[in-house]
Amino acid sequence: AGAAVDLGGVAKGWALDRMAERARAAGVTSALLSFGQSSLWAIGAPAGEAGWRLLVRRPDGGFAGVATLRDRAVSVSGSLGQSSEIEGKRYGHVIDPRSGEPLIRPLEAIVLCASAAVGEAASKALLVLGEERGVALLGSLGCEGLLVGAAGARHATPGWEAASRFEPESSSAEAAPQTVK
Repeated sequence: AGAAVDLGGVAKGWALDRMAERARAAGVTSALLSFGQSSLWAIGAPAGEAGWRLLVRRPDGGFAGVATLRDRAVSVSGSLGQSSEIEGKRYGHVIDPRSGEPLIRPLEAIVLCASAAVGEAASKALLVLGEERGVALLGSLGCEGLLVGAAGARHATPGWEAASRFEPESSSAEAAPQTVK
């Protein structure tokens, strides 16, 4: 009693996967499907571009860099994105299932996968498991990802740079019209 399980992120990813399938079946070769700033499907690229340029933010609101994405699902999760303050302390909405405690460390996770549903689950797992174990899990799922700390410290899967064409610390919002969290 008094507890709930929210499948919103994974369900949102599943719906994006179905939309991407239907778009491709209808002959769409270039589209950025977006369910808010945290769940995207990049199909192809805009005309004359290498991919969809997405501005990646740090947990403190600064910029971590720009990712260029093509033919991948993108999931972004923040440990404190939806948070509550209790007795002056900020608690995130992501719960560590090992301890039952909410995450309190400010982190942002961006994950690229062939499936938005898998990406949604993987981005939460990256937040919970942290740099070493989370990055290893992404590799086993065939996903690439980046974990960004409050001060901008970055931990990535070995294939992140190639998959995202990541440009660190770009502060130009004009360079990336779509902002990812």
